[in-house]
Amino acid sequence: MSRAEPPGGTEQPVRVRVHPALCEGWGECHRWGGAVYPLDDEGQVAIERLEVPPEHARDAWLGAMACPARAISYLGPLADTVDGPPAAAVARATPEPTP
Repeated sequence: MSRAEPPGGTEQPVRVRVHPALCEGWGECHRWGGAVYPLDDEGQVAIERLEVPPEHARDAWLGAMACPARAISYLGPLADTVDGPPAAAVARATPEPTP
């Protein structure tokens, strides 16, 4: 997924990862995805890894893309990040048997 295209409607949780050492405390993640990215008393993102419910997937993406320090990785649907690639990608990568 490119940085320019938000995720479509998803029916499954998504995963994000925050890189605390890169966080500069701008707060843009919270501004655009406040339901996903809580801030601590110093304005830093208060999470490192998070499974985000489907109804907040777009907020997770918006907050990650808004981060000027690029301290958040939007990893996408949970099934893709935990169980490996989606079935369609596996199907494309599997060679067809020769007759």
